[in-house]
Amino acid sequence: MILGIRLSAHCPSRERTVCEAMAPTPSRFGSARNDLRLVLVLASSWLTAWAMLTAAAWVAGGGPTANPVTFVEPAHIAARMHGHAPTELWRLVGGVGRVKPVLFWAMLLVFVCVVASAGAVVARRYEHRLGNTGVESRGRGLDRHSRWAGRRDLRGLLAPRALPGTLLIGYQGRARLATEPETSMLVIGPTRSGKTACVVIPNLFDWDGPAIVTSTKSEVVDTTGAQRQTVGPVFVYDPSGELDDRYTTVTWSPLVGCEDLDRAWTVASWMCAGLQHSSARGDSDWAHWAESGKLLIAPLLFAAASTDHTIVDVRTWIHGFDLVTPLAIIETTLLTRGGDVADDAARAVSMLTSIDQRPERERGTVFSTVMRIFNVLNERAVARSATSSRFDPKRFLSRKGTLYLCTPRLAPERVASLFIGILMTVVTEAYGLADRSPAGRLEPGLGLFLDELANVIPIEDLPSLASQGAGRGVILLSIVQDLSQLRARYGSDRAHSILNNHACKVILPGVSDPETTELVSRLVGRSAFTDVQVSRAPDGRETRSYSVRHDHLATTDALRQLRAGSAIVLYRGRPPAMVRLRPWFTVARYRRLAQRRFFRSADYVGERAGA
Repeated sequence: MILGIRLSAHCPSRERTVCEAMAPTPSRFGSARNDLRLVLVLASSWLTAWAMLTAAAWVAGGGPTANPVTFVEPAHIAARMHGHAPTELWRLVGGVGRVKPVLFWAMLLVFVCVVASAGAVVARRYEHRLGNTGVESRGRGLDRHSRWAGRRDLRGLLAPRALPGTLLIGYQGRARLATEPETSMLVIGPTRSGKTACVVIPNLFDWDGPAIVTSTKSEVVDTTGAQRQTVGPVFVYDPSGELDDRYTTVTWSPLVGCEDLDRAWTVASWMCAGLQHSSARGDSDWAHWAESGKLLIAPLLFAAASTDHTIVDVRTWIHGFDLVTPLAIIETTLLTRGGDVADDAARAVSMLTSIDQRPERERGTVFSTVMRIFNVLNERAVARSATSSRFDPKRFLSRKGTLYLCTPRLAPERVASLFIGILMTVVTEAYGLADRSPAGRLEPGLGLFLDELANVIPIEDLPSLASQGAGRGVILLSIVQDLSQLRARYGSDRAHSILNNHACKVILPGVSDPETTELVSRLVGRSAFTDVQVSRAPDGRETRSYSVRHDHLATTDALRQLRAGSAIVLYRGRPPAMVRLRPWFTVARYRRLAQRRFFRSADYVGERAGA
């Protein structure tokens, strides 16, 4: 009879669903090398102890006589210590004569400190060399097989407390793990996988700088608003007006700054990002229509901002396919002012003329495309929130404010263009401050906590923001449901760029999207495992045969079955790790912070007042 025996490899996080695998293939060469290392460690420890005791006894006047061999012989040790107190350690090296105990212990302490310091310096230099080269000291190349990270692999991520510019990842045992400074994090997890309770709220509690948060439910504002009020002023942007009167909301108009046509073009680009980017919803020529949409939106924003019109007037022009009115405003009012205004006006006329002279069908399609962005302004609450602006991004950053972007319960994507506009207004201001800073980065950093990124706030410049933002003090905590959602919004190439430029990736339980599980399984890596087959003869004799098999550390079905409260972490330059997540309400410190009182009429409250 032949029995197949499966041997389980050790998993630091005890998450057997993912980590269960065959035992790694034994290596005779590696075993012999480890034995040699053990012998060298024992020998060096023995000689070091003898040398320190001998030197201390000699300085203290003891006249040591034991050599390294007799130092460890049990018979000699018993004879030397017979009749003496255990504290007379100089007897271990045969110290005779008048020994000054105080001097002996003082010198022994000095020698111990010197040896310990030298060992620490050597260890740090060795680890630094390995960390910089990515190869072992014997010159071997990169590891051919993957493995789960242990405590040593995660040493640089251990953070007992929150540090400025870092994000909480999770826990291994009692150890708290956080990102390094200037590191953005991408979280992948479906609905009800713990994104809000385990990731967003704890990190928002710990963030000591300005922050922008997308909130798909009022839980985030209700839980963190009072604590964030002790850091800086709190702003709630609720264009659909679904929140009650507990919070004072701010207004923001896309027309702010659009007296400059270049600024109007930038705002038009932000607003067009709310459109679908790929052919998944029928927009096969999205890039063409988006560029055409910018040509229409930018001069309309410029015309309205330069006169006494509002964003509602822009909506009216678009819904009425009306180019006559804005052209008349520009030609009669702005072209006559001279200077840069006249130059901008001439360019605006050229843009509108290029739209007006297109074939009727194409012209209508451009208006229809742009209408999808401005339809939300048909809602009274949204139109009211966009006709004026009571939000100053520069003041927001300097005072370490918090901006909550509260999405509607139904069809949240309809306000995406407004969310992108106000967020990118802050990011643009942050970049400007960073460029003017001697350090070249914003201090303290701006945290972007973007839940439901692909649906609620699909930033057009996200690939660039992910690659450049962290180095300039803009740290991303991007959250998506799966990679298919990211690809549908940004296209395959840009989705992979976004994935690559988030140095820390966290995969939450419940992901069943095939594309996501396949990619994560490949990124976790493969390893060599040993299959053991036991043959039992009728007379009871057993024979064993071994075969080597290469397999994924985390298979797709194991990823799908990842237990609640756990997560897989892929951190740049480190082995994959299993971590444990803690909802904010299970941590005493976070519970205390959540119990603070929110002051509706206050701009900012101190630490004591918020308690």
